Amino acid sequence: MANILIIDDDDDVRNYLMRLVAMFQHTPFYAENCDKGRKLIGQNNPRMDVIISDVYLPDGPPDAVNWIGELKDAAAGRPLIVISGAASDQLVQEIEGSDEIMATLTKPFELVFIEELLKKATGQA
Repeated sequence: MANILIIDDDDDVRNYLMRLVAMFQHTPFYAENCDKGRKLIGQNNPRMDVIISDVYLPDGPPDAVNWIGELKDAAAGRPLIVISGAASDQLVQEIEGSDEIMATLTKPFELVFIEELLKKATGQA
């Protein structure tokens, strides 16, 4: 099974995703801000196989496009799923024009959709 990193400052969203990831037999890891997320993405023991991150985080760059760019670089070919409650037009264009981003989850999201994304991201689909 895969190690899934969830980066989200909303406790409810983060805990919900962690429960789903565990329910689907993957190992969830979490970070509640960019700084902790950067550290977990950068370490290789354990290596994060899939990264799920909120677009807007309190300690993130003022322009969420920069955070998305940083995530794409850090993911280095690993599946990247982004979460947004209210994305700007510029951010939507950045996300839609990116081959590195596997999917965008718009809050609220459905359990079945998460399950299918995780299967695809971990090669189980």
